[in-house]
Amino acid sequence: MDNTQKSLLRKISGVQFAFIECCMFLDTHPDDAEAQSKAEMYREKLKAMIKQYEDSYGPLTLSSDFGNDGFDWINDPWPWEKEANK
Repeated sequence: MDNTQKSLLRKISGVQFAFIECCMFLDTHPDDAEAQSKAEMYREKLKAMIKQYEDSYGPLTLSSDFGNDGFDWINDPWPWEKEANK
C-alpha cells in the first residue's frame, strides 16, 4: 500500500469518525439544526472521499457498488498483485 492510499484511508477514517459522532449526538439532540448540518456535510464529504478511494484502489467495503456483474472485482488484480507490479 503506497503512502497516498494510506493517507486517504486515514482521512476517510477521520471523516467517518466525525460523521458517526454527529449521528450519535443527534440521537439525543434530534432538533439541533447545527448538528444536522454538520452531519450532512460529513456524510457528503465521506461519500466523495470513498468514491475517490474506490476509483483509484477498488471497493472499500462489501456494500460498495460492484456494478452490474456484482463481483467484477474478482477479475482485477488482488492488492498484493498490484504491489508486486510496482
